[in-house]
Amino acid sequence: MLARRAALAAAAATAAAATAALATTAATAAHAHAEPEAEDPTRVSEDPRSSNANAAQKVAEAAALETFEKLEVLRNKPLGANARIIRFKLPDRQQSFAYSFGDIINVRALSFDVDESYAFGKRLSRAYIPLHPLDRKGHMDIIVKTYPYPDGDTGRFLATRRQGDLVEVSAAPQPRLHAHIDLAACSTVAVLSAGSGLTAGIQLARAVLEPAPSPAAPSAPTGNEDPSDADDHVTAHQPRIKLISSDKTPDDMFYARELQQLAEKHPGQLTVFRTLTRDVPRDWTQGVGRVSADMLADQLGAVLLDPHAKVVVCGPPDFVHSLTGRRSSDNDAQLPHQNIAGILGDLGCTDPARVIIL
Repeated sequence: MLARRAALAAAAATAAAATAALATTAATAAHAHAEPEAEDPTRVSEDPRSSNANAAQKVAEAAALETFEKLEVLRNKPLGANARIIRFKLPDRQQSFAYSFGDIINVRALSFDVDESYAFGKRLSRAYIPLHPLDRKGHMDIIVKTYPYPDGDTGRFLATRRQGDLVEVSAAPQPRLHAHIDLAACSTVAVLSAGSGLTAGIQLARAVLEPAPSPAAPSAPTGNEDPSDADDHVTAHQPRIKLISSDKTPDDMFYARELQQLAEKHPGQLTVFRTLTRDVPRDWTQGVGRVSADMLADQLGAVLLDPHAKVVVCGPPDFVHSLTGRRSSDNDAQLPHQNIAGILGDLGCTDPARVIIL
């Protein structure tokens, strides 16, 4: 009897195993014939070869919460060896893009110009800083860099857009730099940038040194004006601006002449220092190599320890990390008490309230 029961139990176990195997086979077959799952528009397909996949995912998630509008490309002009300036047409010719210096916009797209692992296209999203004066009407410009695959997908996508193409751009800018800097309370603002991050410095320099005129009409003279009031817009406190920008080669540099002219127009208020890491000309008189502790000590000196000075860092994640110990995708609100590390930290600039990462 016991032997018979054991035999029945073994047979039942065998039958159950066979049934489970059939169920697994059926489920596999059903899954193979099922419709492909709709792609989540907030998800960026992660490429294991890209060190920036997580950062791109964060940008895409933030962008998904924004309102976007399709803007027409007016111009796509080369700007150096691997940079282009893209001009977008605003819906109204009299409209100016309502942003403050250092604000960012997000650009998003669905690209099929990627490898075969993205069968349904790849969702792209990246933040850019508008370039031209804050009161420019009718259009908006951004500078994009084209980096080798797998990085820089959004930049390469934008670089191939032609006049008349439509691109999705966030309808409202996100405050970044302006929200962290009270210019009236700053002695100096130092901008450390690499690549297209220089746009933050250009925008800041223009906002401080050549602010947009007030829209209010001037009042009629009464004859009792104080002559000293005539230059109030000039004599009001303006912080000094120090720009330090890193580029690979001379061909990668952009806005060199414009910044030089601005510095000559405002001596003592704006200084521009650029460093090259490759193909350095023999007659080059500025920096050579990556931004280093010695370079910052020479160019900034006591500014790094001045409690009334601000330091802005804008560039690729590796550049930001070397200077601050953080990544540009880090959220300042999540790290309010963590001291700045990296090169800036080694030089004593550790207060996170004084360092703004874009």
